[in-house]
Amino acid sequence: MQHVHDSRAKGACLYKRGRYDEAFPYLQAAAKRGFKHAQARVGFLHQQGLGTGRDPEAAVGWLAVAAHGTTHPEIRRYFKDVWERIPEEHMPRFEAVRDEYRSKYGSRRHRVNCNLSFKAGTHFKKLTCRFVDEGIHVDYQPLIEMLLSSKPSGSNPFPTSNPIRPNRAGC
Repeated sequence: MQHVHDSRAKGACLYKRGRYDEAFPYLQAAAKRGFKHAQARVGFLHQQGLGTGRDPEAAVGWLAVAAHGTTHPEIRRYFKDVWERIPEEHMPRFEAVRDEYRSKYGSRRHRVNCNLSFKAGTHFKKLTCRFVDEGIHVDYQPLIEMLLSSKPSGSNPFPTSNPIRPNRAGC
């Protein structure tokens, strides 16, 4: 799970700096595991041909899965705008692509839970996605190291949960 958070964070950082060629593989790794912002960014990169070739089907597929379920209103609006510009004669093909991406990369398939809340002290909405199982993982490595060492540690030998750190990776 940590490697997915690291990929998402590194991809987001590179994306914000305009380094799309470098950002694309990291964002795609996180997008494939159900992270909405990464999915929306990968869709935009496919749409614009930044960091990857232009691919309208992949763009619509990624934007569709990012806009589905609990998501940020801007992601939903952007997808709606793209969807409304698809000519009627191409609609069946794009509906099939939308459905395929939702079934392969949807949040539920990868046990990702996304919540939309307000940033503290503001009226701005924030989308946070996490693996459903994150809360049950405990890092027992400090306890094992302490038990295997001959010197007792002054710290608590019975750690509680060491949560996965979403922003551990730099850019």
